[in-house]
Amino acid sequence: LLQSSNHLQVAMAQQAYACPNTPGAASSVSITHSSISVPKYGSSANGGICTLSRVTNSHALAPVARSYDGNEWELSAGPYAGQGAAIDIQCSGSNCVMDLPPLDNSDAVYVLTSFEPYLDLSDDDDKKAALVRFLEQTTYGANQELISQFDLNQPLDASIEQWVKDQVDPDVSGLTSHREYYRRRMNPRLEASYFATSNGPLPCEKHSRWRKFAFSVKDSEKVVTFASLNNNGAAPYTMSIGGNVRTIVGSMPQLITPDDEDAVPQNAVLGTGYEICWTDDTFYEQAIGSRILMKVASNPSADCLSLVGGNPQVDIGQSEDVADYIVGLPNPHASNPKLVSIDDDDYESVYWTTAHKPNDEFLLTKNINRGICSSLPNPHTVS
Repeated sequence: LLQSSNHLQVAMAQQAYACPNTPGAASSVSITHSSISVPKYGSSANGGICTLSRVTNSHALAPVARSYDGNEWELSAGPYAGQGAAIDIQCSGSNCVMDLPPLDNSDAVYVLTSFEPYLDLSDDDDKKAALVRFLEQTTYGANQELISQFDLNQPLDASIEQWVKDQVDPDVSGLTSHREYYRRRMNPRLEASYFATSNGPLPCEKHSRWRKFAFSVKDSEKVVTFASLNNNGAAPYTMSIGGNVRTIVGSMPQLITPDDEDAVPQNAVLGTGYEICWTDDTFYEQAIGSRILMKVASNPSADCLSLVGGNPQVDIGQSEDVADYIVGLPNPHASNPKLVSIDDDDYESVYWTTAHKPNDEFLLTKNINRGICSSLPNPHTVS
């Protein structure tokens, strides 16, 4: 016993444990002491790992520490690595010492478990599997193009070492941007027309997304204006936001009080701005016919009315002069289409009845080559 101030401290001897020679949970070694000593190199140096975990009879597991590839013991991410809960690991000589906290569950126990890689690097298939595992850890994912950069007839360690050197050598790999790579390969839902700092493929590129409904959730609180296309008060009528025509409809747009069976539709007033209302049920689903609410923009206290027919389809008919750019898209109904319909599922329609929305959104599966593609504004650079 060592006396310090008014407290008694007990100097306890550590109990020696070793990782099991046989890999797998069935061969785990249970620990019955709170202060333990384990060999510094608790696993083989060829990819093996030894873990210290807390497990219960119900097989709930919490990682505590690990030693892998012949390295010293270290804490594993989990409840025992957090601030105030971390276990102190002291290594000296050939051993590491750990004082384990008391278990808070009567059926819990600390165990040591060994795992060994099931890869024989003299076997071509296992060698390729080891390379794929390395690429999964160091790149956006293994593919045939990446795998082909390695000579599997050479020792794998040497090939990986040379590949890493090439990656950081600008004379070999050039200067690349993680941000540019990431942003170009993002594929968010196309919510609005071109805007600064957008992500994803360019309009004519593979994986670009297209939609057929005129308004999206990004248009909430924007002002829609209805006008006669021919400026004579007669059909057809345009629906515009910010001076840009979103669609043309053949009959006068009408608004109606939502959720009122006795309500009578009323014609929209041409030239009047209508603000798209932001409510919990606005854009419950984005599709042709989905519910759109709007109110007179000049009257903040005006009620939000429902657009009869819901979200209209993008359609400019023969009036191509109202569009800044028109791109001819492939036929989505071809036998091997370059343009495929996506997100075909059920939704609540303008009257909250179940409907279906096939062919409302599309994805390009291949690049398309149109003369206009080179003149389209680049959403990654346009301000």
